[in-house]
Amino acid sequence: MTQSAEALLEQAQGLQRSGQAAAAVRIYRRLLARFPKHPQLLFLLGNAELAQRHFSQAEAFLGKSIELAPNNAVALFNRGNSLFELKRLDEALDCYERALALVPHDAEAYNNRGNALRELGRLDEALDSYNRALLLRSDFASAHDNRGNALRALGRFDEALASYDRALQLQPDSASAHSNRGNTLRALGGSTKLSRAVTVRFSCCRTSPWTQ
Repeated sequence: MTQSAEALLEQAQGLQRSGQAAAAVRIYRRLLARFPKHPQLLFLLGNAELAQRHFSQAEAFLGKSIELAPNNAVALFNRGNSLFELKRLDEALDCYERALALVPHDAEAYNNRGNALRELGRLDEALDSYNRALLLRSDFASAHDNRGNALRALGRFDEALASYDRALQLQPDSASAHSNRGNTLRALGGSTKLSRAVTVRFSCCRTSPWTQ
């Protein structure tokens, strides 16, 4: 990149860090017209689109970045999140697994991998993925909550309640864990049918390189 392009890139990154993703996207797109195969630029643009919940655009730009720089685990993780939101679950799972092959100790990737497996109906594998996340980070409230969802779907209600309780110990204001715990108690009490609206908690966009 030229010096002027580098200055624009720095400006866009500053805007993105300050929460002005839309303004950052405009600059990234201007730069992309000049440097269409710049993997870091595609990565940053994909992240900015993901921050705005523009999942189709995010997936496309991150996919192009990965084609040019296949060992960017953060890009794989963020593309997996975009694909998950687009309900392209097999592709999301592939991204999480590729990210974990590069960085095998990441609890957030195991958590999100578990969400994809659970949505695919692969409940035992999902439970194993949440357990791996918690082995790496025992205070990960969202993973405890999601583990409860998998246990609940398996009919293991007492264990599910214990997971929700642990999530609430760690994050007392978690609306998801409160809701999921309440639904499980109602199922155990037989007062209502178990709600099908289980809230999935997943770890969101990362914007910087994923380091060992």
